[in-house]
Amino acid sequence: MRNPSQEQRAPIEQLAGNFLEAGAGSGKTYVLVENIIFRLNILSKEQIINDQKKMRFAVMEFLSRIVMITFTKKASAEIKTRLKERIRDSALAAPGLFWQAVEENIDCLFVGT
Repeated sequence: MRNPSQEQRAPIEQLAGNFLEAGAGSGKTYVLVENIIFRLNILSKEQIINDQKKMRFAVMEFLSRIVMITFTKKASAEIKTRLKERIRDSALAAPGLFWQAVEENIDCLFVGT
């Protein structure tokens, strides 16, 4: 995983809404994906649930409150692909109910045009 630049770090660690406007190749997709991973890492530390059904519900509720809108279907597909890759990496690095629930319910997070 790469390290974010100074300009990228602030929106990655932003817990309120983000609006990114930048040119091609500037790292918008990277920032958006890393912001979701940042938020999920915080949630994973808050969720001390040993019941898979309750964990799944908590993750579904969290993800369903996030909406990511792009201008093109191509960008939307790229965000989904990269997000699923990062979640898979996180699940391998820290196996358990939380990341399993995220993998199973990532489609509750809306990414579209």
